[in-house]
Amino acid sequence: MTFYLLGFAAGPLVFGPVSEVIGRRVVFLFAISLFGIFNIACAVSPNVPVFMLFRFLSGCCGSPGITNAGGVLVDIWPQNYRTVPWALMTLGGSFGPILAPLAGGFIAQVSQTHSPLIPS
Repeated sequence: MTFYLLGFAAGPLVFGPVSEVIGRRVVFLFAISLFGIFNIACAVSPNVPVFMLFRFLSGCCGSPGITNAGGVLVDIWPQNYRTVPWALMTLGGSFGPILAPLAGGFIAQVSQTHSPLIPS
């Protein structure tokens, strides 16, 4: 987790300025592609140092989705209409940690009672 968060802190130092120069869409597509590749590399890594390296790189490539979101909102909506999208984006980050355990508990309970793999 530490290496992922270090990468998540280092990624915006690269992807933020690059997204201003070449565009956010290119940065998003490039970063999400590398994010997937580095996560697969984490799964097949032969030892812990290699796993930590790919975990760091995965964090770097996962950061533009969060760090460039404000820039995307500014690009899409004019200044007079940004308040509602900005509030919804902020609520997603605030309510995610609150609602995730509730949703996870509900999903676990439903999957236990309706799963064909678990005998009744």
